[in-house]
Amino acid sequence: MPRTKSFDVDEVLERAVDLFWVNGFAATSMEDLVQRLGINRGSLYGTFGSKEELYQRVLNRYLDRSVDWLQQLMSDRDRPLRQRVGDLLMSSTVSENHRGCLMVNSAAERNAVHDGTRAITNSAVERMRTILIEGLTGEELVIGSPQLAADYLIVTMQGLKVMSTMDTDPSGLAQVVDAALDTVFG
Repeated sequence: MPRTKSFDVDEVLERAVDLFWVNGFAATSMEDLVQRLGINRGSLYGTFGSKEELYQRVLNRYLDRSVDWLQQLMSDRDRPLRQRVGDLLMSSTVSENHRGCLMVNSAAERNAVHDGTRAITNSAVERMRTILIEGLTGEELVIGSPQLAADYLIVTMQGLKVMSTMDTDPSGLAQVVDAALDTVFG
C-alpha cells in the first residue's frame, strides 16, 4: 500500500521556486533541496522524479503565473492600453533582492545547453507574444505592426528585468519605460 504524503506539494513547489530563483539550477544541490524543502530524498524523488523534473515543474509554475498575470493585465479594458503596457514595463523594473526574473535567469543559465529549459522558455515567450499581439491589434501604433510591437515590448521587458538586478537608478529605468511607450504608441 502506498504511503500518504506528509507534506503539501504546492508548498514544497513554492519553496523550490524560491530556491531555484535565488541559486539557479546548477548551484542548487540535492542537499539544498532536501534542507530547504523539508522533505527527504525518497519523498523528493518519489514525488518529483528528479532534480531536473522538479526544476521544470517549478519553471512552468512560475511562467504560468506570469502569463496569467499578463493576460489579466491586457484584458483590463477599463484602463487605456498605453497605461496597461506601462504597468507591464514598470513591473519589469522591480527586482526583489536583485533576483531578476526566473525565466530570464533560466534562459541565460540553461537555454544554450538544455533543450527542455529552452522549450519551456520559448513556449512562455510565444504565449506572451500572442497575448500582446491580441491586445495591440487594432490600436494606432507608431512602431508598425502589432507583431513588431509585441516583440519590441518583450525584448524591452527582458532587458529591464536584467537591469533591475543591478544597482541601477530606478528613475533611469522609468525613463526607459517612457521611451519604450513613446516608441510603440507615440
